[in-house]
Amino acid sequence: TQLTCSFRFEESPPEQLTVGLCRPSADPAHVGELFRTHLERWQLADGVDAITMEATQHAPLAYRQQGLFDAHANGDSPQLAALVDRLTSELGRDSVVRHASRKVAQPEQAFRAKPLLDGIVARRRSPRDDPFSADRPTRLLPQPEPIMVLTVAPSGRLAQFDWNDQRFPIAHYWGPERIETGWWRRQGIRRDYYRVESTTGLRYWIFQRSSDQQWFLHGLFD
Repeated sequence: TQLTCSFRFEESPPEQLTVGLCRPSADPAHVGELFRTHLERWQLADGVDAITMEATQHAPLAYRQQGLFDAHANGDSPQLAALVDRLTSELGRDSVVRHASRKVAQPEQAFRAKPLLDGIVARRRSPRDDPFSADRPTRLLPQPEPIMVLTVAPSGRLAQFDWNDQRFPIAHYWGPERIETGWWRRQGIRRDYYRVESTTGLRYWIFQRSSDQQWFLHGLFD
């Protein structure tokens, strides 16, 4: 899963080139292509006296019986892994990422970008890396957007909300779900979230801010 190539020069100090792979590989052509991509951008300062190759990280090479249909339906595709390796070699390790859940109360901070290559090496998991079990929208807005919410009575049933000059009558809603950050944060949040379904069948994630009772739209469900 990771190879380190050490170069010893005739007069200059030694240098190292490390290449990571998305999944274990024993394909010399694929590994060679990754090293060539790096070497094309590398300026050698002196003549090379010796080259040493070492596998610095490794994992079992898995061979699985292929199904007749949808052989790579589980996402464990060698072609996809090879694409990730090539993109990482071209763009850099931190440019090819995936979003991982974090067990953080504030939804805006409940995920983080992690390099795809990190997923292949076993690491000790932190409890903060576990996702929430509560339902969350598939699309989170970059920033919560203010909305106007009409209730049947003060603190009563949610009837409709207005967003982007459009009116959305509410057919069903679930909540509230209280989300509150710790007291040690200088600017904490305290919100009551609702999952609401409009009369057209679309679902939204809205919340009421406890400090001023203002309503916001924060996410949309597919």
